[in-house]
Amino acid sequence: MPRDEQQEEAKLTPEQRRIWDECKAGPRGSVPPPVHVWLKSPGLADHAHKLGAHVRFGTPYTSKQTEIAILVTARNWTAQFEWGGPCPAWAAGRLETGTD
Repeated sequence: MPRDEQQEEAKLTPEQRRIWDECKAGPRGSVPPPVHVWLKSPGLADHAHKLGAHVRFGTPYTSKQTEIAILVTARNWTAQFEWGGPCPAWAAGRLETGTD
């Protein structure tokens, strides 16, 4: 059983819907799992999803450098979420499959 349920799009309040739509229209193209939890507090969700998008997509670093930083940080904190699926940048074709 998951620790928290996914939000149902049809049951969102107008404020939650605005944040949901911003996530889908942003660089991720989807609503990532943490946002489903944050939406219980729309004020938090509004700021947290923008911070996450900036850290992942709004820095001067390459996609490869950003993903390496995310994975090193995830390993340091034993954050299993980042290891649970394919690297988003790799899956979207923004990273090469070879190593340098």
